[in-house]
Amino acid sequence: MKKIFTLMIVAATFAFAGCAEQSELNPDTLPLKCVISGHAYYSFVDQSGSIQNDVVVPFGTEVRILYAIPDDSGNINGYAVKSVVTDVLGGFRVDIGCPAGKSLKVKCETSFESTNYVKPEGSYGYVPSAAIFFGSTTEKSVAAGSSLYFEINAGVSSNLTYPGTN
Repeated sequence: MKKIFTLMIVAATFAFAGCAEQSELNPDTLPLKCVISGHAYYSFVDQSGSIQNDVVVPFGTEVRILYAIPDDSGNINGYAVKSVVTDVLGGFRVDIGCPAGKSLKVKCETSFESTNYVKPEGSYGYVPSAAIFFGSTTEKSVAAGSSLYFEINAGVSSNLTYPGTN
């Protein structure tokens, strides 16, 4: 029984090893901060069938900031995640702690449900469909004490009411 308990502790330690370093990236305990900010937009089809681009995401949309310190080879062994919500202009901002002399690899993503208009087979016009929108940015590097700006552009990932209309 003691061996099984020891193996479970060792397994749990390895399972969380990729996140351990990131959990220490607290801006309250580290002298240097990285300011991550940006805006989130989305595109959808309106009721006339026109594509509406660069529309500000709904107020309070969650943005996930994924960040990590790469190892000496530049590899990422797992990301820490910090969630923030957008303001009325689609903006977001968060401070992440970073050890002196290090840099972070950062990327952002968002997903939310909203309305997209689709033209189902056999229909003469566009009808509203509940839709899942998703957007992700490419990874960027930021040095300790610096700031980084992201622009997230989300698009329809899936139409829920009319799934065959993507």
